[in-house]
Amino acid sequence: QERMPKIDIKDIEVKRRIGFGQFAEVYQGKWKGMEVATKILRPTLAGDEEALREFYAETALMSKLHHRNVLTFYGAYAKPPNLCIVTEWMARGCLYDIIHSESRSFLDFPLGFRMKMAHDVALGVAYLHSLLPPVIHRDLKTPNLLVDANWLVKVADF
Repeated sequence: QERMPKIDIKDIEVKRRIGFGQFAEVYQGKWKGMEVATKILRPTLAGDEEALREFYAETALMSKLHHRNVLTFYGAYAKPPNLCIVTEWMARGCLYDIIHSESRSFLDFPLGFRMKMAHDVALGVAYLHSLLPPVIHRDLKTPNLLVDANWLVKVADF
């Protein structure tokens, strides 16, 4: 916990909810003038020892990862019941939504472009596997592959 980059929750401007799950909600926001994604854990989990352990383990791991194809972690706020993780904003969202878009078929993208996206994923995973000890994703799927404004794909949610 001591090495985790700390963020003051008052410095985060929350804009709109972009996703939610069983344990957290994700919001688009601003922090220090940058667009960010803020994952806010449900306050009911603050008293759950296992959830707290997982939160601290996730932030400790994320703070050690530095690769262009892995989601950038900026820091966290950890004063129960308020627990949140702040990462870079990925403007194009997840690869799943891009592939399944009703407005455009993924097959309309040139093959070379699709191969470049697959290569981005492979580079991110290769980096995770090269660490000591290796980081194994365990849930690698298109909803956990995020795409920035320049179409760079990054591995997230491990």
